[in-house]
Amino acid sequence: MPKSRSPLTMDCWNKAWIIHGHKLACRHCGAKQCPTTDEHPFRHTDTCEMSATGPRYPWKELNDLLKADLAETRRMLH
Repeated sequence: MPKSRSPLTMDCWNKAWIIHGHKLACRHCGAKQCPTTDEHPFRHTDTCEMSATGPRYPWKELNDLLKADLAETRRMLH
């Protein structure tokens, strides 16, 4: 059974992922994903501990985090 995830923050996201050039990589196993395949769940290596957390869509997670941060910044400015 996948572990439940707590609410995602940018710090949490950065602990799991890193962007190298145009690809996003898992910090634990080094598997990579291009943004053109963001609609597919991320594929970790077979031995990666992160694969036990269930399907992840890190590009979508990053997009959602950035949108939330932008909305909060705009709210604070008005």
